Amino acid sequence: MWMIAAPPDIVVYNAGMPEQTCPPCHAGIAEAAAGAPALASMVSRLLEARPSLKFYWRSTTAFCQDRAKWNADTARLNGMIEAPLCAVPGVRKLDGYGWTEGRCADYDDATHHSMLAFDHVVTWLRDVCDIQ
Repeated sequence: MWMIAAPPDIVVYNAGMPEQTCPPCHAGIAEAAAGAPALASMVSRLLEARPSLKFYWRSTTAFCQDRAKWNADTARLNGMIEAPLCAVPGVRKLDGYGWTEGRCADYDDATHHSMLAFDHVVTWLRDVCDIQ
């Protein structure tokens, strides 16, 4: 009899984007930074309740329009979220910003980067499958 293992429970979560991407729907960097500890606390409780769960935080990707301003905000926001969230045991980071920084030629437009999605998936699968 064949035993097939159930796939792991996995969450890939992105939080945070620069205010310029959607001013009316964005809480702002200060509010996001203030909410990061609450997010970390929630994720910590979740991982305590479901120890087999794999939780990945994907940092916000780089932008190709008004790059200096947007990317400075993005890097700052990513750092504010990363500090408390990645301090939670069991949380892993997928570096969306690192994958996309300096690769504007591979973007569909100033924000979207479908051509880079393969890189994201390969990096994630390497981690999930523990492939070097």
